[in-house]
Amino acid sequence: MRQLSNGVTELQIVNDKFGSPTYTRDFAHNVSILLEKEYWGVYNMACDGLTSRLEIAQAILEFRGLEDRVRINGVPSSHFSQDYFAERPSSECLVNTKLNLRHLNGMRYWKAALKAYLEDYYAGCLQAGE
Repeated sequence: MRQLSNGVTELQIVNDKFGSPTYTRDFAHNVSILLEKEYWGVYNMACDGLTSRLEIAQAILEFRGLEDRVRINGVPSSHFSQDYFAERPSSECLVNTKLNLRHLNGMRYWKAALKAYLEDYYAGCLQAGE
């Protein structure tokens, strides 16, 4: 988002890392439900669905109407090895098994949560034609 607000028209986005993005509002809501019900323990709480960093960037451009103004180049994570030294696993996907077993999984699909995040925090910013 910072690069887009600075007018960047071409992005290098990692295409070989996958995960489960998490919207903190959904996370906080789910934590409050667990506390109310007094369910203790360790829970995974990530948005549903597996996605890549590339797909997230593409969705951001789509939701902001910028897909025709900003070019995305998919690159392997090794492209950034000089900037980011720590190795990352190829998949950081989490599954909300314990929440599902308790029928308390309030985590939305990652794309729906991303859209809500952009509307909540970037309303009116970085729209096509600005």
